Amino acid sequence: MDLTTYETGPSAGFNNYLISVSGQVFYKSETCNKGYYCPEDALNEIPCPAGTVNDDTGKSSITDCVNVADKYPGYYADKPGSYWELIKNNKCAPGYYCTGAA
Repeated sequence: MDLTTYETGPSAGFNNYLISVSGQVFYKSETCNKGYYCPEDALNEIPCPAGTVNDDTGKSSITDCVNVADKYPGYYADKPGSYWELIKNNKCAPGYYCTGAA
């Protein structure tokens, strides 16, 4: 596999890279965004599954995606890649208990 990395410099406070793998170009950020986790060997961010949230940047494991019902009882995360700012209006209907993805 032909792997070439080109540092593109700081962008919005992060070091970003263009990576060419056998002629295909991928963009990789040194810091992973909220709602995602980035294993060290991954070329792209991986969204946390629906029903979970990750409110921090720079996380590297799916275990950093926590069940929304545990962290924010009464709320749900119906889309992958969720974090608090995206779900703060996703309140469970009165009289119902949401378990994560609603």
